[in-house]
Amino acid sequence: MNYTDELLKEAELYAQVLDVQDLADVLQLPRAQVDLALVTDGDALCAAIKRGRLRAKAELRLGLLKLAAHGSNPAQVQVDAFIKQLST
Repeated sequence: MNYTDELLKEAELYAQVLDVQDLADVLQLPRAQVDLALVTDGDALCAAIKRGRLRAKAELRLGLLKLAAHGSNPAQVQVDAFIKQLST
């Protein structure tokens, strides 16, 4: 399926914070179209959504690293957990 650059940018941005149904609503696409894109190899919408979700995950982890470095015990515990997860 062909998507505009604007729609793909919006998908990447909003995928960071919205579930699939809300994302479909914001993008004004049928939920079934978004679901299909998410299981279709090479689909540009799928790639944009994955990029957005991974970017959000990375930014959250970077924030936790900063908090942990400044002595936040809860952040240190979470950082330890995701470092262990990365090494498995």
